[in-house]
Amino acid sequence: MTTLGSKSSINTSTPPSRLMTRKRWAIIWLAFVGLSINYLDRSSLSVALPFMGEDFELTATQQGLIFAAFFWAYDFCQLAAGWYVDKVGPRRSFSLAALWWSVFTMVTAAASNFWSLFAARFLLGVGESPAPSTAAKVVATWFPVRERAFATSIWDSGSRVGAVIALPIVTLIVAFTSWHAVFIIIGLAGIIWAAVWWKVYRSPEEHPGANAAEVSYIQEGGARGAASDDEGAAKLPWRSLFKYRTILSMMFGFFCLNSAIYFFITFFPSYLVKERGFDLLKLGFFGAIPGICAVLFGWLGGYLADRAVRAGAPVSKVRKIAIAGGSPAARSSCSPPWCRRPGWPWHCCPSPTPASPSPPPASGRCRPTSRQARATSVPSAGCKTLRPTSPASSPRS
Repeated sequence: MTTLGSKSSINTSTPPSRLMTRKRWAIIWLAFVGLSINYLDRSSLSVALPFMGEDFELTATQQGLIFAAFFWAYDFCQLAAGWYVDKVGPRRSFSLAALWWSVFTMVTAAASNFWSLFAARFLLGVGESPAPSTAAKVVATWFPVRERAFATSIWDSGSRVGAVIALPIVTLIVAFTSWHAVFIIIGLAGIIWAAVWWKVYRSPEEHPGANAAEVSYIQEGGARGAASDDEGAAKLPWRSLFKYRTILSMMFGFFCLNSAIYFFITFFPSYLVKERGFDLLKLGFFGAIPGICAVLFGWLGGYLADRAVRAGAPVSKVRKIAIAGGSPAARSSCSPPWCRRPGWPWHCCPSPTPASPSPPPASGRCRPTSRQARATSVPSAGCKTLRPTSPASSPRS
């Protein structure tokens, strides 16, 4: 099995000159806005869905299929999207993708039944698939190796920000207008951004805002461009990519990451409303907490990784430590000791009714329960932490 690596001639320690421009940071922050809108569009349905019950009578299975329609199209088009980005470049790929996903976001407002909503989500997934590949291409083109981790954390945090702002924005729009207006407004925001990206983005060599000092700094730091790309790489068969340990490791890492992330941008809002009894205000506030933490710690991780690379640490080692260290930290946030604290909304007991108590699950793992079930549940033998049996005795009432 082969390992991918960077060229040994790349300079990872030269500090930037004070006289050079910093246009690369404006470019990556613009990409951040694009990814934020991208995830705002895909997250909007999950937030609006609990308030669409008057127009749609969807079962839980139908809701799952509608969410899955987006991901089926999104995942299937990923490989083709990467090829497309390399073929036409970030300027065209990001602009056209934003136009596509914005149009089908707006089309969602006209959906009237399960199948029309399913189709709109499927086509939305097709349009959004080039966005991550384009942002990664922008970082490789505009940033030296020593700055790539923080630059990547910026555009990647756009996905978290989009999911976070979807909660207050969508709930606010629903409160004052209707769920139809949600998709019209955020669709228009994507069209405006597409026009701005088309107007502003150029390669470092062609951009009028980047002076010669910045272009030289980017190129000497290992940025990828037409002159530095390996001509044989374009002829590499796709199936041969699966021979690289780097590729396989990244695939497995994203598999684990996305399994958690997409819960928060699909079923999490419905869970808070239906199972926890949250109103619009609470949904907009508490639902944003996981995403805010993800953004802040993502920026911190990128900054520390770049700092380690500039200090001389091997790039491969820095990346591995960041990924391997973040996974256990994320897992610890849901460990049983946290869940057993009195007053927390999770505990290690089931939630049976008084008439039919049942034993605790054999695994002893935490299980979220609804507000009504917590108020009326009868503790079972073996539970280490007992909830109050009446709302009046609850410390949260």
